[in-house]
Amino acid sequence: KIYLDNMTLLDSGGVGHLTDRTRNSDWYRELENASGSDPVLLRTTRENQLTGGNGRDTFALVRRMNNFSFLGPSKWEKVLKIELRPQTLDQVFSNLNLSGHLYLLDGAGRVEYSTDSAIGWRKQTIYYQDLELPEDAIEFTTGFGDVAYLEDWKLIGVIPDEEVLREVRDSRDFIVWLALLNLLVSSSIIY
Repeated sequence: KIYLDNMTLLDSGGVGHLTDRTRNSDWYRELENASGSDPVLLRTTRENQLTGGNGRDTFALVRRMNNFSFLGPSKWEKVLKIELRPQTLDQVFSNLNLSGHLYLLDGAGRVEYSTDSAIGWRKQTIYYQDLELPEDAIEFTTGFGDVAYLEDWKLIGVIPDEEVLREVRDSRDFIVWLALLNLLVSSSIIY
């Protein structure tokens, strides 16, 4: 949706007015901290749930549309807000064949998304370092350094070490059997 402070345009479909209510929303206040027209990814409430709802249950990519700021200040303020469907995120993360849990962390270490429904990340702010993880778990961490608005974000996978070690043992057994078969076949050809 594109938000404008130009009241001559109709508020309908993909166009909305920048009202006081919009300016007081969490996503607009977060956009105030961004420099220039840099996009900001944040967790917020869905557009149709500004009052009440299920907490901050969706992600939005928000950006000021001032690409021609070198020409001087614009007469109108323009903001682009793209909401990501929470069902799509749930589907992507639930399709992983993983016996552990995934945690998407923002730059401050807050859990912004998780496959662990027991921690209540949708309703309250939870920091990853405050989570009680199993002692026998192995953590895998990846960053998003090549995406500007995800620069400080991380995706952490926490998997029980037994699961990882079982996979290593299975692949080790396969390699040993393959090597033995290779030695037998090559020895029989030589003799």
